Amino acid sequence: MKSLIKIISVLAAFGISYLVGTASLTAGEAPQLASQVKAGTLPPLNERLPEIPLMLPVEDEIGQYGGTLRRAFLGPGDHNNYTRAVYDALVRYAPDGSQIVPHIAAGWESNYNFTEWIIRLRAGAKWSDGQPFTADDILFWYEDMLMNKELMPGGVNWMKNEDGSMAKVQKMSDYLVKWTFKQPNTAFLLNMANLDGADKSISNLVFVPAHYLKQFHPKYAPKSSLDRKVKDAGFDTWTQLFAVEALPHLSGNRPGMAAWVPDGTTVSDKVFTIKRNPYFVGSILREISCPTLMQSVSLFMQTRKL
Repeated sequence: MKSLIKIISVLAAFGISYLVGTASLTAGEAPQLASQVKAGTLPPLNERLPEIPLMLPVEDEIGQYGGTLRRAFLGPGDHNNYTRAVYDALVRYAPDGSQIVPHIAAGWESNYNFTEWIIRLRAGAKWSDGQPFTADDILFWYEDMLMNKELMPGGVNWMKNEDGSMAKVQKMSDYLVKWTFKQPNTAFLLNMANLDGADKSISNLVFVPAHYLKQFHPKYAPKSSLDRKVKDAGFDTWTQLFAVEALPHLSGNRPGMAAWVPDGTTVSDKVFTIKRNPYFVGSILREISCPTLMQSVSLFMQTRKL
């Protein structure tokens, strides 16, 4: 396994763009955020981008900063309307569907028989609230969500070995996480590309903001405080509250890694707004910070029979 880490380090050292890219200290700032930077309420762009930004290709031309995309959605049951817009996953399908490419994560490596996989995160990446995104956010998902029998009693199928046991997840460093299966898992990256919080289910997650969700978990939160949060939210159990707060479009307040994050509204509101994430890991040509679109506003449209 040491050789795998060495391979990753060598690739990073040579700046292999498919896996890593290179950091930029000169990427352009969105004018709408420049005033916040000047006022000192938002760090400068070179402090918000990770050391290895996600380099996004230009299809036709580079967009202009600003604007609002106005969309329609059908209410709480139309939650995947949000996930299709943001695609918040560690890796993703290429636009033409031909391959899996890095996204929130910088890259990956496997051993010769695909029983071990290493996901390499982007050093310096941050959640939308400015807190660091590290291996601890994956370990929290693994140890405190997946392995918690109250929260996820059945686990998830993609993590199960052939004997029914769960694969192991290990933190190797702040930005390296290793999965170990008992048998070859050639579908690992395909599964990763689909773990974007779709279907309003925590089963479709693989990384979460541990610093935010600990306040809703009995392992970390005082019982009196958690009981009060559950009651105030109108739930009966902590697991019901946690399942909502773990998903951005249900919570409205949960920090995210996507290009756009909810502004406090949710898919249960008549108007659901997602705004530009100033800490998004992406950049265009190492010169333009992303995204250029500032927000997307979805209006609830109730269907009626004619």
